Amino acid sequence: MIIPTFNAEDTILKALQSVLTQDLKPLEILVVDDASTDGTLLQVASVTDERIRVIGLTKNCGPGGARNAGLKAARGEYVAFLDADDWWLEAKLSKQYALMRADSKVVLATCDSVYRTPEGEFKRRSHEFLPPNSGPEAWKTLLAYNFMPTPTVMARREVLQAVGGFNPELEFGEDLDLWIRVCLRGEVAVVPEVLVEIVEWPGSLTGTIRHTQPEYVIPFITRYMEAQSEHLSASEVRAIRGRRYYESGTVLFYGGHTLASLRYFMVAAGLGYRTLKSLIFIPKAVLSLVSMGRYPGTEH
Repeated sequence: MIIPTFNAEDTILKALQSVLTQDLKPLEILVVDDASTDGTLLQVASVTDERIRVIGLTKNCGPGGARNAGLKAARGEYVAFLDADDWWLEAKLSKQYALMRADSKVVLATCDSVYRTPEGEFKRRSHEFLPPNSGPEAWKTLLAYNFMPTPTVMARREVLQAVGGFNPELEFGEDLDLWIRVCLRGEVAVVPEVLVEIVEWPGSLTGTIRHTQPEYVIPFITRYMEAQSEHLSASEVRAIRGRRYYESGTVLFYGGHTLASLRYFMVAAGLGYRTLKSLIFIPKAVLSLVSMGRYPGTEH
């Protein structure tokens, strides 16, 4: 299993403990330190377990680059991912392993998860809002939305490596991009239980660059739809595009990029996705711009 770390001295021990207490013991625990400048490595060194291997990067490569370094060094048949500030429940590995061992067509297994504040307060359950899909066509659901937070994933190492790992050129959505490529190679299995707890930090990297989602995600989603056009109906393409444009609009609108959100809501409405809500956002965006003294069509 692979844990990328960057300045995680306050959280890495809890993450490691959740790995060490699994009822199925992992073959290896690869901690990829992404050029931390705090005491992360000292904390890792305080844990005595021969399965822990530290891979130290000399320059910061970001989560995707760090995970790729772990993938390159991995030796096991299966690879699971965990972030340094999240943790697994004790049966996470065993339940996913059982599903993958039982069916050679399964290339990836995932599970439900919950999000918490840094103080431990419950925020939401993942699959309640993003229902999962299993089987050979899970990739279609991933085109519309990502129901696989990275710490929930276990996948076959040979498939992860065969499709090239994480794309380091993507600043946002590199995990989703990889899951789609993997899922196009086989089937997905889903454990319908919460087996992962994820901490959502204010001001996290994902939060601060979330407004770049349309810039990165929509282009690669479009490429996959074009490449798989013979396997997608016109209604499926319309629904996928509509959801992606609507959600990009909301991300931009609530992120303060009001003018940029207008185009996405108009496209979503034109595609018939949540038409009324999309149309309601358009005057809200215009009124917001007017109140700030900015007018659509006057910015360059």
